[in-house]
Amino acid sequence: MKTTLQRLEEIKRNGYLLDLGNAINEIFENYKKIALLCGAVILLVGVAAIVIFGGFAAMFVGVAALTQTFTDLSQGVAMSSTFLILNLVGSVVAAGLLSPISAGFIQMAHNAAHNDDFDFGTAFMHYKSAHFKDLFLAAAFIALVGSGFSTFIQILTISNPDGFLIIGTGIGWLISVLVPIFMLASVPLIIFGKLSAIEAIKGSLTIVSKNFWTILLLSIVFSIFAMLGLVAICIGIIFTIPIYYSMQYVIYKTAMPIEEVNELDEIGQKFY
Repeated sequence: MKTTLQRLEEIKRNGYLLDLGNAINEIFENYKKIALLCGAVILLVGVAAIVIFGGFAAMFVGVAALTQTFTDLSQGVAMSSTFLILNLVGSVVAAGLLSPISAGFIQMAHNAAHNDDFDFGTAFMHYKSAHFKDLFLAAAFIALVGSGFSTFIQILTISNPDGFLIIGTGIGWLISVLVPIFMLASVPLIIFGKLSAIEAIKGSLTIVSKNFWTILLLSIVFSIFAMLGLVAICIGIIFTIPIYYSMQYVIYKTAMPIEEVNELDEIGQKFY
């Protein structure tokens, strides 16, 4: 049995086949099995996050001040450098803390593909798994790289509004789009390939770069599909977003076939 790193070296040398038509069909088939449950989890987590954030914010700054802050922001008041940095730090920490849920969705996609049982608890199982640390570190690093440049440009434009705005915003947008695409395989490499955060990030770069244009096209197609959920009174997007996790899983297993271990065989091997 090849190790994950050996398979990545093989991909680095020879690439791998990712057929667009087959991938689309497989992604949709997988998505249909996980859409409702994943959507319910997203709804629950979203409501919980709003309640918790709102509760803490109101407790620390007061309801009146919080209301005034949101009013000022909605009216387009310029944000300070301190606010932008705090926003970046908050985004990085939030990405790390929520990463096990993304891993849980990909785990659901895997179980669905193999007709194994999965339930509400599957979405949260990686909070207790040995992969939590690497999931947190990988997600935090990706969020920092993806949003850090945009934040830096925003800080520069506060003091020099004309000098960096157009070019900087364009570059920041491009980075924020490309980073998630190139990091698309990092989570499955951690939970299925059992790699560390750094190894998973490097491995994801290898997997995506070898079929970049096909993966980019898949990302565009399914991003459009996910956005169609906005048509259904906006809340429909909660149930279309899970297709992204089916896409992640299908791309990963195409590049890195997941070998199922028979528990009886594994027990037998321990005696020899």
